Amino acid sequence: MNLKKWFPVVVILFVCIILTKPFFNPGYFDTQDGGWAVVRLSEMERELKDFQIPPRWAGFLNHGYGYPLFSFTYPFPYYLGIVFRLISFNYVDTIKILFITSVFVSGLFMYLLGLKLGNPLTAFASALIYLTVPYRLSNLYTRGSLGESLAIGLFPLLILTVINFTRKPSVLRFALSSIVFGILILTHNVLALLFAPIYLVLLIWFTVDSKNISKSSLLYTILHPLAGICLVSYFVIPALLEKKFIALSQIPLADKALNTIPILTLLSPSGYSDTPSLQVGIFHLMIIIFILLLLITNRIHRKYKKLAITVSILVFICLFLTQNISLIIWSIPPLSFVDFPWRILGPLSFLISFIVLVVSQNRFSSLIITVLAIGAFIYAIPLIQPGIPNQLPDSYYTSNDATTTSMDELMPLWVKDKPKNRYLDKIITVNEATTISDILDKSNRIEFTVETTRPSQVRINTIYFPGWEFRRDDVAQPITFDNPEGLIEMQIPSGSYRITGRFLETPIRLFADYISIATGIILMGLVIRECCLINTKNIDNE
Repeated sequence: MNLKKWFPVVVILFVCIILTKPFFNPGYFDTQDGGWAVVRLSEMERELKDFQIPPRWAGFLNHGYGYPLFSFTYPFPYYLGIVFRLISFNYVDTIKILFITSVFVSGLFMYLLGLKLGNPLTAFASALIYLTVPYRLSNLYTRGSLGESLAIGLFPLLILTVINFTRKPSVLRFALSSIVFGILILTHNVLALLFAPIYLVLLIWFTVDSKNISKSSLLYTILHPLAGICLVSYFVIPALLEKKFIALSQIPLADKALNTIPILTLLSPSGYSDTPSLQVGIFHLMIIIFILLLLITNRIHRKYKKLAITVSILVFICLFLTQNISLIIWSIPPLSFVDFPWRILGPLSFLISFIVLVVSQNRFSSLIITVLAIGAFIYAIPLIQPGIPNQLPDSYYTSNDATTTSMDELMPLWVKDKPKNRYLDKIITVNEATTISDILDKSNRIEFTVETTRPSQVRINTIYFPGWEFRRDDVAQPITFDNPEGLIEMQIPSGSYRITGRFLETPIRLFADYISIATGIILMGLVIRECCLINTKNIDNE
């Protein structure tokens, strides 16, 4: 075992434990979104238990009237959370484990990426720098953003798979890189959008720089982003095409002008408490300045000089995008989809850590960077400020039926009067000659028996959203939702009937589902084929 190579891993793990220590305490602590993550996990589990695959309609939320949560909100953190639920972790502990995991994978993947490009010392420094970005700690302890925390952990893994593929192209490595990109989209779609240009620039760079590139591997390189997007098109395509149905299409979450970062705040050495820390970090700023000096004085190895310049330009583009002067750029699609320009601090955190690997190719620069990285760690310790601790049981979260979004931005546009309380009865009718019985209420299925001696109007306390279809016995049952609450209503003729409602995949969703399934089958087929070829070659060699 190479002690010089793997001893830094032990130190990185120790640093990760220090940075996440409050998560190991009993209970949870208050953050802006951490509690909502627990609620979303419980809702994801409900939908999967109802065999709603893929989960889209949150039947329990919005006070039981339903909400298209996972049609638009990144689902992968909660898919991952279900794995821990299957091995008997409770909801709160599962979310805490996922936050802890996001820190550990960030450090380990950045270190592995560092080993690919440099020496163990530089790789260690880069990982330490990545772990101690103030914005990352803010995501853990102030914002409580699970999706962003996990996505930041995937950045170095994605670039690592890109480098592995371009240096030694294979179908296996192509498939892995595409899958990681797809997972990043499902983990936090906005951060994936912001990181995509960096991913594409580095993909092109390492492809051009590779000596093993061929026509076939070049084709795979071009298909990298497309394969990743196609793999998760079941989420991406409906989210884009059905956004026109929800409030978010008309009302932005925030005023972009109020969510850039004043230059003094960006450079501020101060800590934070109840508001997110939107600073680069004093030691991270010193690292940027030191790298600029290396570039100016031509102290960078010729092999990586052009890459260092390219990444430096990306760093300053990100810094520029934090400023109010960049608002005109944030108004241009697809950046216009991003409501909070300060989210660019996530990709910027990666770039600062990555450029360290590029420029630290000699002992002098490695030592300086390592000293600054240790300073960044010391500086980060006071920023570990968890909110007020609580011992709330799982039942507190599983019974919470709010929308879990800040402004109910996923509410269908036809809802004029938003629900304020949970209903008393799921199915209601004002006709005294009508009786409702045998009600079955699940996230993707509503059934009940209706008996009436004369035509009657029945209202279901579920908000309509494309995908809901009803049948009266074996006959299609027309529905309307032209009421202020946007609730499903239907006219029932006299008689006795079994009404069955299903939340189904619309044609657009089915089309997207088929793309995902086809892409998965193609990738699996290519991988199996290559494995068979490798196995055959090994047998022949024997």
